[in-house]
Amino acid sequence: VSPHNLQVQIEAVVSNDFPILVVTEGTPRDGYVVGETTVNPAKITIGGSEQIVDDIERVVAKIDVTGLSEDTDVAATLHYYDGNGNTMNVAQLTNNLGDKGVSVQMLRTKKVALKFNVSGTPASGYTYTGWSSEPESVVVCGTKEALSEVDEIEVNASEIDISGASSRVEQTVDISPYLPD
Repeated sequence: VSPHNLQVQIEAVVSNDFPILVVTEGTPRDGYVVGETTVNPAKITIGGSEQIVDDIERVVAKIDVTGLSEDTDVAATLHYYDGNGNTMNVAQLTNNLGDKGVSVQMLRTKKVALKFNVSGTPASGYTYTGWSSEPESVVVCGTKEALSEVDEIEVNASEIDISGASSRVEQTVDISPYLPD
């Protein structure tokens, strides 16, 4: 046998728990977006040499959502990353995930109009002529049942006050508080 000697390096075997982050790839069917993603279990126990396990910064489950339009379980591919964001070779590591996948919730999308109400009275000699917004509508997502209840998003008059205005009033309004659950 050549060589006659072989050098062996021995390290302690350790295990550590890591949360699994989910990353989606691909594009769902038109009119749908990815909702909540859950992994069961939410944490994975990885065992192996102390040096390699200590180098693991995060564990990512990559899933392909191409063409999805309904809630489903998707097989996940695990990727391990070190502190520099480099993919790690995990041939000598073990984990307890088994053949579990990721549960993916698919939400429908709907384009809804925005409606703004104003409060106050303009300056003397001026009149309120109406409003316009950019954008005029927004795309919201949710379950089929939740979307059936939304036809427009109406913003309270308290958000836009035209009291004493003698010129065009421009204002940025956060509409998120007006979105239904």
